Amino acid sequence: SFSSDLKELTQIIEAGINHKGFSLINVFSPCVTYNKVNTYDWFKENLTKLSTVEGYDPSNRMMAMQTLMENNGLVTGLIYQNTAQPSYQELVKGYSEKPLVQSDLNMDQKMFDELVAEFM
Repeated sequence: SFSSDLKELTQIIEAGINHKGFSLINVFSPCVTYNKVNTYDWFKENLTKLSTVEGYDPSNRMMAMQTLMENNGLVTGLIYQNTAQPSYQELVKGYSEKPLVQSDLNMDQKMFDELVAEFM
């Protein structure tokens, strides 16, 4: 996303938060102090907004890679999303939906003694 496009940036961050699994959000934000070449105007002229590319499908990995190469990585929007593959959390055996801070981590004396015995 582009830092000056707050509507798209907000949508991308929200989508990343709501996505089950890993999300990478890349934000183009030009440095106005040290970068006099790649200015806001340069980015506005050179970025390709994927939501305007006719027929673009973010679930098609090959299309995503090809689009990135054709545009030298200068794209904004949802580049690729695989919703068919389970997230890491879904694959981890014994994973609990309940946050760790809300879990009962207490153990009785027997469990404690067994745990200590493993290290003796």
